[in-house]
Amino acid sequence: MGIPKKCGGTDPEKLKATLQRNIDIGFHPKGCNTIKSLVDHEFGHALDDLYGFSDMDEVIDRYKTLCKQGQDKAKEALSVYAMKNKKEFIAEAWSEYLNNPNPRPIAKDIGRMMEQKIKEFKKK
Repeated sequence: MGIPKKCGGTDPEKLKATLQRNIDIGFHPKGCNTIKSLVDHEFGHALDDLYGFSDMDEVIDRYKTLCKQGQDKAKEALSVYAMKNKKEFIAEAWSEYLNNPNPRPIAKDIGRMMEQKIKEFKKK
């Protein structure tokens, strides 16, 4: 995961300001203004690659619903970046689930579903 210099990749304060600005405009989820949240986002991709969350019908349905609502509603529900594709939807929801003290319903639902599927997989 590389962070471009213009986003503050070499300056922690500039990076934090960029992250906060992205949250303020709804591009990224609430509570995701830390380096930890970036790592959690990327880990969400790794979990998706391992467990195939983005191919699950319940995720596809939630993603399509978010996209149909448009950017303004996506900002309120999760983030604009989550509309990019199903994989970003998963990673954005996972990051908010882990980093927002009060995750919004989509992040909470997706995060809990991911945890449940991982637990089920471990039982096998």
